[in-house]
Amino acid sequence: MIPVFFHKFYSVTDTLCNIILLCLIMLVSVSVKAQMSEFSKIEVKYMTTFLRDTADVTSKKQEITVLRVGENKSIFKSEMKLVRDSLLNENEAQVKREVAMGQFSFPMPGNLPRVSFKQEVYRNGEKTTIYDQLSSDVYYFDAPHALKWNITGEKKKIATYNCQQAVARYGNRDIIAWFTNEIPIAEGPYTFKGLPGLVVEVYDSKKHYHFSLISVRQWMKRMTPPLRNVIPATYDQFSKKRQEYRDDPTAYVSQNGIRVPSPTKEMRELARRNHQGNNNFLD
Repeated sequence: MIPVFFHKFYSVTDTLCNIILLCLIMLVSVSVKAQMSEFSKIEVKYMTTFLRDTADVTSKKQEITVLRVGENKSIFKSEMKLVRDSLLNENEAQVKREVAMGQFSFPMPGNLPRVSFKQEVYRNGEKTTIYDQLSSDVYYFDAPHALKWNITGEKKKIATYNCQQAVARYGNRDIIAWFTNEIPIAEGPYTFKGLPGLVVEVYDSKKHYHFSLISVRQWMKRMTPPLRNVIPATYDQFSKKRQEYRDDPTAYVSQNGIRVPSPTKEMRELARRNHQGNNNFLD
């Protein structure tokens, strides 16, 4: 977002020019969102459980994630991230109102919810894009692994749904999924899609990640991928950046234009050890 500062002695002409410019920016933003977004028809919630550190069973995290599915698009993200984004959008709307009135206090919402599952997955037709965050930067890249499902003869009932098993290799993980053709949409959590029915449960063979269905409902909401401060990358470029960040998080923050006190050797090592423990990457 372009910072706009109003000073007491601006001329009327300057003020009008700034208001017109702001209106043009807002119109372009609305146009871009309208082109990229679509309304969902169905909302599916999953309980997502994962280990932050594969060598530490006490590092388990649990968070509700949300899959919204429309005619040609879908989006998957943390419920806490939906809440957080909503609060930030409300704050942005307030800022725009104040700017239009010649005021600018730049309030920030307090007590933003903590997000453990930070990745977002956006599908547009056959194209699936992953959004992931390093410090304050959000990178996006094409899903790096194509899933080739093998549907087995194994069946079981999960909640009220009759389900069938499918297996696939995903990167270095063996994936087991249970889907139901009672909900005939080829969707599921994260990038686990493409089966002849909704994925009700999916996990890797070591149970480092586990998604299990909570609820399904009809739900109309606009689905828009992240549009602010996003950086295009290939998966290899993102992986390299992530490793650099893990090796020295304090250097990465400094590179991104954020002023921080010069860390001591001990502080650098503590930050490095903390991020090295975050080693369970689903991609």
